[in-house]
Amino acid sequence: MSNRVLWSPSAERAEATNLRRFQTFVADRHGVDVSTFQRLHAWSAAEAGDFWADVWDFGGVRGDMGSRLIEPAAEFRHVRFLPDATLNVAENLLRDPSDDPALVFRGEDGERLSLTRAELHDVVSRIQQLLTEAGVSVGDRVAAWLPNRPETYAVMLAAASLGAVFSSTSPDFGVDGVVDRFGQIEPKVLFSAEGYHYNGVHHDCTGRLAAITDRLPTLERSVVVGGDCLQMGKSDVHVPQRDAQRAGDLGRGEWPYRLDAVPDQRKNRLVLGRRAGRSRQDRRLRLER
Repeated sequence: MSNRVLWSPSAERAEATNLRRFQTFVADRHGVDVSTFQRLHAWSAAEAGDFWADVWDFGGVRGDMGSRLIEPAAEFRHVRFLPDATLNVAENLLRDPSDDPALVFRGEDGERLSLTRAELHDVVSRIQQLLTEAGVSVGDRVAAWLPNRPETYAVMLAAASLGAVFSSTSPDFGVDGVVDRFGQIEPKVLFSAEGYHYNGVHHDCTGRLAAITDRLPTLERSVVVGGDCLQMGKSDVHVPQRDAQRAGDLGRGEWPYRLDAVPDQRKNRLVLGRRAGRSRQDRRLRLER
């Protein structure tokens, strides 16, 4: 194998990177020589607590870093960095509302959608309002039977903002597959798509939704996502279909709502995931935070 360098950035481009800015940040704060990546790596291993504290400050993480920088353990995999830190994931991902682009979406069917940070704030605040009215709080589960779309990301942020646990699965799963996954976590709210595009074909989900909601007895709300992402949460709101009722408009003033203050997340679970594959309940859920 050749060791020939295929590409190197110009000096100007290298100087403009976040890595170089972080190296300068560390050197100024600690008076150490981290001018190369190798030296930065060696310092980060030798001074792991300071490294993670610097990452927190350099990245502008919002929250409380806590007093302890590191919690040592006999095995490296059990070492905890910033063990007393508290933060809210949604607050840090959303940041301040602005006209800067937050999401750019391109669908297989040609759909194009771009959201600014301000528009994403609006969507997340609507969903947060819906979840609050459904009684969702810290530790409750919010499920999404949705494709990879901006709405799915917004649902995750809204759930995280309240300290709830978010879990999702693809809309190409059948009724049994969805129930096998979501039935184990007993979700309070389910978000689902009217349909999705795959391989040039539109697939409808509404027929399977009724069967799914009938088999998830813990649901307080079932929300069908369709149409304009920016209107999500205003009119596409339903109670579980087994109740044969519409929850109607959420009301409570003019849209959009302000995104409320949110609880800290330190030991709260954020995401429930499944191992790859389509087997059923023999696959255990994995907790992540």
